[in-house]
Amino acid sequence: MKAMFKRKRNAGQFQRATRPRTADKRPKIQRKDLSWLRKKANAAHPEVMPEAMYELYRRTGDDTWLVKLTSLARCFAEGKGVEQNWTKAVEWYTKAAEKGHGDAMYNIGVCFEKGEGVEQNWTKAVEWYTKAAEKGHSDAMFNLGICFEKGEGVEQNWTKAVEWYTNAAEKGHSAAMYNIGVCFEKGEGVEQNWTKTVEWYTKAAEKGDSMAMYNLGVCFERGEGVEQNSTKAAEWFTKAADKGNTDAMCILGECFRRGESVENWTKAVEWYTKAAEKGNTDAMCSLGVCFAEGKGVEQNWTKAVEWYTKAAEKGHSDAMYNIGVCFEKGEGVEQNWTKAVEWYTKAAEKGHSDAMYNIGVCFEKGEGVEQNWTKAVEWYTKAIETGNSTAMCSLGVCFERGEGVEQNSTKAVEWYTKAADKGNTDAMCILGYCFQRGEGVEQNWTKAVEWYTKAADKGNTYAMCILGEYFRDGEGVEQNWTKAVEWFTKAADKGNTYAMCILGECFRDGEGVEQNWTKAVEWYTKAAEKGNTDAMCSLGEAYENGYQKWLVNVNTMAKAWTWYKNARDAGMEEAQEYMDRIVARHRRRRRRRRRRRRRRRLETRERLANIYMPDAPDIDRLEFVRA
Repeated sequence: MKAMFKRKRNAGQFQRATRPRTADKRPKIQRKDLSWLRKKANAAHPEVMPEAMYELYRRTGDDTWLVKLTSLARCFAEGKGVEQNWTKAVEWYTKAAEKGHGDAMYNIGVCFEKGEGVEQNWTKAVEWYTKAAEKGHSDAMFNLGICFEKGEGVEQNWTKAVEWYTNAAEKGHSAAMYNIGVCFEKGEGVEQNWTKTVEWYTKAAEKGDSMAMYNLGVCFERGEGVEQNSTKAAEWFTKAADKGNTDAMCILGECFRRGESVENWTKAVEWYTKAAEKGNTDAMCSLGVCFAEGKGVEQNWTKAVEWYTKAAEKGHSDAMYNIGVCFEKGEGVEQNWTKAVEWYTKAAEKGHSDAMYNIGVCFEKGEGVEQNWTKAVEWYTKAIETGNSTAMCSLGVCFERGEGVEQNSTKAVEWYTKAADKGNTDAMCILGYCFQRGEGVEQNWTKAVEWYTKAADKGNTYAMCILGEYFRDGEGVEQNWTKAVEWFTKAADKGNTYAMCILGECFRDGEGVEQNWTKAVEWYTKAAEKGNTDAMCSLGEAYENGYQKWLVNVNTMAKAWTWYKNARDAGMEEAQEYMDRIVARHRRRRRRRRRRRRRRRLETRERLANIYMPDAPDIDRLEFVRA
C-alpha cells in the first residue's frame, strides 16, 4: 500500500509539472525566482540592475519598478554612482517610456532637445513632450509651451504656448504661472492686461518663484497693474533676494542707493556685493562705480577697475566702457589712450552707444589712434543708429565745419534738430545760436529764444545764462533786468559759476536788484571757491579798493593779494598785473609812510629847538633839528 501511495503521489507530481499552460494567464512565479530578481535589481552593479528592474516590472506589473528604472537611467545621464553614459540612459528611458511611464517620456524629450545620447531633433523632442503631457506631466506641458513660444520643433504659436502654460499652471507649475504673467505683460498670445499679469506673478510668487517675486517688485515700483508703492516693491525684491535672485539683490542695491526705501550707500554696497559674488555682472559693474566714486566704501580706483574687469570678462558692455574711461583718464590704471580705444571697441562691438561715440571722438582728436575725420564720422553714424543724440550733435558739427564730410550748414542744422528732438540740450543751444546768427537757417531771434528756453527748461545752465543776457541786453526780447536776474539765479543755483559772478555784479551795481554789497561778496565768493577766476579777481579788486561795505577785516590788501594769486595760479595771466599793482601800491604807501614819519620827526625836533634853544644861532638850531 505504501508503494502504491508513493506511486500515486509521484504520478500526481509528474502530471502537475507537465500540465499545459493557458495562454491568457500569466504564469505564477515561484517566490524564490522573484527574490532572485529583486536581489539583482537591488544590486550595486549598474549593468545588472536595469535589466532586473525591467524584468520585475514585466513579470509583476508593479509601476514602482518603472519608477526605479527611470531613476537609474537618470543616474546614467548624470553620472551619479555610475559612469556617465547617455546612450544607456536613453535606452532605459525608452524602455520605460514604451511601457507608458510619463517621466521617462519627458526625459527622452529632453535628450532629443539637447542632443544628449541621441542626435538633436526638436521635432522628436516635441513628440515625446506631447506624449508625456498627455500623461499629465506638468514639466512636459511647460516645455511644450516654450517650444510653441520660440518656434522650436513646431511653428511658433503664442496662443498654443499660452494654452500649454495654462495646462501646466493648473497642475501647480510655478514657472508656467510666471510665463503666463509675462505673456499678459507683453500681450503675447493674449491681450495685454497688467491686472492679470500681477495675478499670475502673485500665484507664481506664492509658489516660491523668485523671478515672479522680482517682477512683482517691478510692478509695484512702476505702478503697473497695482498702485505704485515703493515699500511693497522693496518687500518683494527682498523676498526674491532671499531666494537667491541676483537681479533682485542688484535692484535692492539701487533702491538703497537712490534712497527709495532708505538712502544708505553701505547697504547698497552690501547687496551689490552679494549679487556680484553670485556672478551678477550688473552688480559687479555697480560695485566698481561705488569704489570709483567712494560711495558706501572708501574711494579706491584700483578696486573699481578690478570689479569692472570681472564684469567685462563676462561680457558686460558697460563695464568694458568704464574700463575704457579709466584708461582714458588714468584712474586706477596708468593712462593709456591705446588701451582706452581697445576697451571702447570691445564695448562698441556689444552695441554700447556711448563707446561708439567715444571712439568717434578719439578719431576726431587723434587720441589712441591716428586722427581720421572720416572714421570719426563713421563711428558717429554707428552711434546715431543706436539713437545716440550726442553723436547726432557731433555729426552736425562735422557738417558745419566740413570735417570728414562736405561742409553743409543745412545738414548741420538738420542733425542738430534731430538731436534736440531727442532731448539733447546742447543741440538745443546750438540751434538757438544758429537762429541767432542765421547760420544754416534764416536769422530769427524769436526761434533762438524758443530753443534756448527749451534747453533752459530741461536744466541747461548755459541756456539759462544766455537767456539772462538776452533779457539784460534786450536782444530778441524786451529788456527786463528782473527776468535777467531770475535766469542768472536759476543757473547759479545749479552751480554755474559764470551766473554767480554776474549776480555778484548785479548786487554790486544794483541792477535788477537792490544794491547789496554783502550779497555781492557772497556770490563772488561762491563762484571763486568753485574756481571762477573772474570772481577771484572781482573779490581781489574789492578788497584792494577797500570799499567800506566790502570791508571784511583790516588786512584787506593781504586778502586782495590772495585772491589775485589764486586767479593767477588758476591760469589767469592778467592777475599777475593786479598782484604787481598791489606790490607797487604797497611800496608807494611805505614811502609815503616813511616821509610822514620823517616830517613828523623834523617837526618835533623843531618844536624842541624852539623850546630849549630859543637864542641859539640858526645854524645850530638847524643842525639840532637834522641830527
